[in-house]
Amino acid sequence: MSMGRVVIACHSGPKIGLGHLRRCQFLKERLPAQINRKVEWVHVGATDQEQNKTDQQVSSLDDFFTSLHEEPTAGLVLDFHPDHIDMDELGTFCKKVRRKGIWIVALDRLGGLLPLIDLLFVPCFFSKHLHPKVCFGWDHYLVPVWNQPDKDESVLVLSGGGDPLGFGDWLPDFLIRHIPEPFHIHWVQGPHAKPPTLPTKPPRWTTWKNPPQLQELLGKTKVVITAYGVSFFESLRSQALTILLEPQKLCERTELSLLEAENLCLIAQDQSQLEDRLKDAFSNIEPYRKFFARKVQALMGPHSGDQKLADWILAQPSQMPSSPDLI
Repeated sequence: MSMGRVVIACHSGPKIGLGHLRRCQFLKERLPAQINRKVEWVHVGATDQEQNKTDQQVSSLDDFFTSLHEEPTAGLVLDFHPDHIDMDELGTFCKKVRRKGIWIVALDRLGGLLPLIDLLFVPCFFSKHLHPKVCFGWDHYLVPVWNQPDKDESVLVLSGGGDPLGFGDWLPDFLIRHIPEPFHIHWVQGPHAKPPTLPTKPPRWTTWKNPPQLQELLGKTKVVITAYGVSFFESLRSQALTILLEPQKLCERTELSLLEAENLCLIAQDQSQLEDRLKDAFSNIEPYRKFFARKVQALMGPHSGDQKLADWILAQPSQMPSSPDLI
């Protein structure tokens, strides 16, 4: 096989969220220059309003496999949520792909595909999978690196693509009462979330509906309040003072304990704790922000995890050998 393309595949939706989409968009933007070959991005599965960001949309894994015949393909990067895709079907798909000599990288929670894949790349500091084909760490996150020291007197709230914890029902009124002037509150409403519940004409408030300038907002704000997920680690990288809200509802206990031990942010597990954290944060914004930024830089390093993935891709032969056990 010649130097074929690399195809990134993901899905998205109200129950899946946007983390997969955001990571794949980041890779689509960065990988072509790093590996010097064509990179395509495919949305697989049910129609979603966010899929128009991708290069191609297919309705099923069978259709995706058929599309791989359209031009030479060197490898795949798969980013699916295991709770929202048929893993047996995905395993069969991987066997068929590997028979064609195409390498496969799976991201994040797709450890169930081992050993059918060539690499499980976990963009996280924690992984429960101990296997020679698994890599993870603080330097594996697929998020931008900011270097923007000048910050606005603003607070950015990130509740997730579908607001899975229902922050929009109670948090706006809470923040309006507890965030001091002159700080302006920017609420990001995800594409699958309902509008936040607000008092009439709230002061110092802007609601952004799935804004294309999210990276710009993250770069400028001094304080970020966020749910656990990709947006949390983007917030850490942005050098904002980050307040992680109700992580125990989305994060495994072992992972949360390890995160707490690193002391990279303020954590509030309920409304009472959030009130205390806000008082603490707004009394010590700059000391906290600079302290956390130094610790994040020391752990995550100067580069994003895409370079590690690019280095692995560049090390692969032009054609992977077929695996007899997969035939």
